[in-house]
Amino acid sequence: MKPPSPIVLAVWISSASLGLAQQAGSLDLTFNPGLGADGTVFCMALQTNGQVVIGGNFQNFNGQPNHYVARLNLDGSLDTTFNVGQGPSGSVQCVAIQTDGKIVIGGSFNGVDGVGRFGVARLRNDGSLDTSFIPPTTETIADALAVQSDGRVLVGGQGLPNFVERLNADGSFDTNFNVGIGANSSVLALGVQPNGQILVGGAFSSFNGTNLLSLARLNADGSLDSNFNPALSMGGGDQWVKCLALMPNGQIVVGGDFQTVNGYTHQGVARLNASGSIDTTFNTPLSSMLPSRRRWFNRMASACFLKRLLQHSFRRFCESTLPDRPMSPLAQEIFRPSRRET
Repeated sequence: MKPPSPIVLAVWISSASLGLAQQAGSLDLTFNPGLGADGTVFCMALQTNGQVVIGGNFQNFNGQPNHYVARLNLDGSLDTTFNVGQGPSGSVQCVAIQTDGKIVIGGSFNGVDGVGRFGVARLRNDGSLDTSFIPPTTETIADALAVQSDGRVLVGGQGLPNFVERLNADGSFDTNFNVGIGANSSVLALGVQPNGQILVGGAFSSFNGTNLLSLARLNADGSLDSNFNPALSMGGGDQWVKCLALMPNGQIVVGGDFQTVNGYTHQGVARLNASGSIDTTFNTPLSSMLPSRRRWFNRMASACFLKRLLQHSFRRFCESTLPDRPMSPLAQEIFRPSRRET
């Protein structure tokens, strides 16, 4: 099945497979991205004013040149005040917003607006390159980003030592962040908990020599949190955690390519308690979905998806492509507070 528009590819699972609705059966007709992007959208981030920064493998948005990154207004129209110049030289695969409004992008590029930047760069709020942020010149393909409250930036990807590193506010390597030998394979998702601990998801089977399948938690200094035991025993699929999101009560929603977690059937999405144990009250009725869409979910899950599911104000972006679809059981389950919450 072909998705209706490239602009929704990153959230295809949430619009097509989940059928979200702002109110059951309703559609926000004020959100209209027009022709959308002329290529794949891999990631997006919601700014505090409701605007949306998107990144991907596209050259134009709604018929106007925008190389790999663009910003949309609340109504879905292109923000023409956001000017990245020549933009990145390659695809943008992850994006994060700092508390000061600056925008960190990551992906497969070696320059932004003609200035050398290898896999990671920071933009000002107007889209121009922030030249005060100078990351290492190592050839890097960034797959995941997370911004800490102190301005430091966590990066996961290929070409990095140990697949994950932390950058200071000026872009230099944070030498106080020590993950030992780190992950033994790709890091695809990152998240920062309120206490400063760091969640790491990906395609790895061990972290710093400890057997941990696809999910680990680090202390603020990069050391492994030995008290976090996700006990993931994924069966089927590629056994990757591709995205994660933190809930207000400390629980963790993870998504990716898997069919079971610790013996419980969870096709593509599961919720863990703060300790890492499986939340058995979280039942995702994906078996009712068409197999092709279930596999679509597994392959296309991204950080954008789970974060947007937990931010109700962003539902209309997901809804704008498929009208007259009531909220699916899976969407209801994710939005429903945990039975463990008090």
